[in-house]
Amino acid sequence: EFESDMKQKQEHLQQLRQKLLDLIEAHPDSPEAATWKQTLAQIDAAWDEVTSCVEERKQHLELSNRNLEAFRTAEPQLQQWLSEKELMMSVLGPLSMDPNMLKMQRQQVQILQNEFESRKPQYEDLHKAATAVLEPSSNGANADPSDGQAVRERLAAVTQKWEGVAEQLGSRAGLIEQAAGKTGYLQELLQGVAQTCGRLEAQLSGEPGRQHSTQPDAVKKELEQVHAISAELREERQRLKEAESVGAELAAMVTEDYLKADLARQLEAVSKPFKQLEEKTAKRVQQLNSTFDSSQQFHRTSEEFQAWLDERLQEQSSPRPVSAKVETLQQSLKEHSALRQALSDHQQPYSTILGEGETLLQNTAGAEKLALQGQLSALSSNWDEVKKSSADRGDALETALQRAVRYREQAEKLATWVEECEASRGRVRMAVDPVAVENSLSQVKALQKDVDKRRGAVEQLNAAADSLLEAANADTDGIKEERATVGERVDKLVEGLQSQRESLEKISHTLKEFNDTQKEAKSQMEQARKQVNTYESLGVQAYSNKTLTNMKAQQKSLEAVQNQVEQLKNLAKDLVVDVPDADGVTDLLLQADCLEKDYGSLNKQVEETCSTLEGKLQGIGQFQNNMREMFRRFTDLDDELDGMEPVALDLAALKDQQDGIRGFVAKLQELTAETLNAGESCKKMLETESSPDLFGLKRDVDALNKQCGKLLDRAKGREEQVQSARDHLEELYSKLQRGTEMLGRAIATEESQGVVGMETEVINQQLDAFK
Repeated sequence: EFESDMKQKQEHLQQLRQKLLDLIEAHPDSPEAATWKQTLAQIDAAWDEVTSCVEERKQHLELSNRNLEAFRTAEPQLQQWLSEKELMMSVLGPLSMDPNMLKMQRQQVQILQNEFESRKPQYEDLHKAATAVLEPSSNGANADPSDGQAVRERLAAVTQKWEGVAEQLGSRAGLIEQAAGKTGYLQELLQGVAQTCGRLEAQLSGEPGRQHSTQPDAVKKELEQVHAISAELREERQRLKEAESVGAELAAMVTEDYLKADLARQLEAVSKPFKQLEEKTAKRVQQLNSTFDSSQQFHRTSEEFQAWLDERLQEQSSPRPVSAKVETLQQSLKEHSALRQALSDHQQPYSTILGEGETLLQNTAGAEKLALQGQLSALSSNWDEVKKSSADRGDALETALQRAVRYREQAEKLATWVEECEASRGRVRMAVDPVAVENSLSQVKALQKDVDKRRGAVEQLNAAADSLLEAANADTDGIKEERATVGERVDKLVEGLQSQRESLEKISHTLKEFNDTQKEAKSQMEQARKQVNTYESLGVQAYSNKTLTNMKAQQKSLEAVQNQVEQLKNLAKDLVVDVPDADGVTDLLLQADCLEKDYGSLNKQVEETCSTLEGKLQGIGQFQNNMREMFRRFTDLDDELDGMEPVALDLAALKDQQDGIRGFVAKLQELTAETLNAGESCKKMLETESSPDLFGLKRDVDALNKQCGKLLDRAKGREEQVQSARDHLEELYSKLQRGTEMLGRAIATEESQGVVGMETEVINQQLDAFK
């Protein structure tokens, strides 16, 4: 209904607009013409706004209807499916501790989770549809609040059930995963502890009896084995504690008492033998350690050597810096070579002392022998420590020297390269010549490419510096400062090159935009100039609406050229600001000013031409308006004749149709007369003017005259059909009237007949009378 009303309003609006257009065209110079145009623009804007609102409202209603239908279709399906899943969750059994059962329970949960994942798009689509339905922009002011409330409640119910079932499913899946992981881990721990316990028990049982051996080598070997067993037991004790912790966690997870009791039995089956083995091992260690309580001092011959080792150890324990300077490192290496020579000189006395100690061991037994072994071991350990410390010191000095030399070479090479790049960057010049700009830009890009290639050298320098700083612990400040200085110079070079590149690219872009804009402006001005020259060469033949339209188009095109001219001036000014010292930069300003002058002259010439054409074509325009009005009236009459109803079969309707066709013929004859008058007026105008538009108007008048004649013939035919139908209908009504009267007389005569007689003679008389 609203759309039908809009169509009716549109017809009234078109009539109003046409009236305003007629007024504007008939009185273009009237003081009220501006007001009429403003009113026409306001009417068009208001109508466009109303049409846009109606269309937007229609789209919103259609979208809301689709969303509501989608929600009503999906919600029952999803609700039923969730109810089924709730039932399935309620029948799942308790959490098991058996790996196979846990695997089966995990598969059950995974199947349900996969079903939820496959249903998730449907759930999300339901939410999207409900959200779209509940949005105020989708419902509008006339929406039923109960529908929105129902959708909100049903959506809340589905969401609550979905989240509840999904949460239960996720919780059970998490418990199953935890139980499976912990159960497998517990079995692994218990099996490992049990196997280790059995192996160590076998080793300990295979040892000799509780009596100490008198052979030092055997006692030492036995002690080492028992210590190894003790160490392994300490490690296994941690694993057993971890197994007990995992068992406690599993017991907290299960709810059935029989499962908790089974976990306790498994732990006790391992922990009890383990504790017994620990006690047995502790007693064995105590027995073997008692053998070493009464050890003897080592021979005097080792005391002096031990004293010398102590002095070396004390020297090595004091801070010994590693410099980052090459010269200092070379001097430190010379000093370290003296220590190496001293170690080499003491190698022979050390070997002699060890040989004597071994000889003593062969003649010693019991605790004394073990004590001697301890002293020899300490001597050997100190000797090895002194040698190792010396070797480490030498390696550190040599490593630092190598890294210092490598760093120095890379730093000098990189500094030289930075100086060369800075000099090359200083030789790049700014210009406004496109070729020079491109050359400078190529130089900057080449330098940037070289810098990018040298990034690796900078990183290598930093890596070399870091490596040297790791190896050295003295004279490092100079290295840090030098590395920072080189890095800052490289960063400054990169930033300077990037700044130069951006400036050159901006100049290049501005020059290209300047040249393109200038070329386009000149092209459009050249087209306008050709149009003006064509107009001047045609003379009187140029006085046509086509020529005026072309000139108006050129005038509008020149309006865009004005913006281009302003843009050229601004671009030239920008270039002057960016590169004021560049050669030829002022020539760009001169080019822009010259183009501005040419534009002003050409624009003035086009405006004068348009003004002249408008004055010449004002009379022809009025005649064209009259012709358009006559064509519109003819079209209305043609539509009116086509829209007439078929010939009626009722006298009253036929009389109305006859009156209507007569009025139509009168209006058409009036339009035909106006067409003939227009033809005469066009002939008179052709006698005084020779515009091409007049010849076209003359053809239009003649064509309209012919069409009016054809339409008049059709109207006459319609009039004859109506008159013929009326005559025939009147004749039919007359005959019906006579037949009705005769039928009435026959009925009266039949009713006047008496009752049929009972005698043959009377019946024959009555039959003759009836005939």
